[in-house]
Amino acid sequence: MDLTEEVTNGIFNFVQGAHNDYQGVLIHSVNGRNRCCIAALIVLMSKFRWGLVKSLEYINARKPGLEMTASLLKKLLQFEGRLEKDMIRFLSKDWTTLYVQGEHYQEEVIVTNSFKNSQKADTGLSYYP
Repeated sequence: MDLTEEVTNGIFNFVQGAHNDYQGVLIHSVNGRNRCCIAALIVLMSKFRWGLVKSLEYINARKPGLEMTASLLKKLLQFEGRLEKDMIRFLSKDWTTLYVQGEHYQEEVIVTNSFKNSQKADTGLSYYP
């Protein structure tokens, strides 16, 4: 699978077009290991201006057991590089930074807070029976 600009824009525009028409999109593959995850990563990275590691962390929290080949990761890193160099020149690479000027900011806040709330909190407390 080549992640050319035409392919990545096509995936994002298809999903975003359905979203704009208040329709859902099921991203699915038989084994759910590579291609469906790549499509979801492309959407997250493009829509919310997330970096690859942040997007992988989110996907892995929703679908544990993600398996990526080195060649797919390399292509996704190249895609991330293209995003970093485009007109916007912004990528959020941690859970404390959001793209405030983005048209999807409010949705990103909800997705980010949902993700953060779903993570196990490390309170530093120890409980003994």
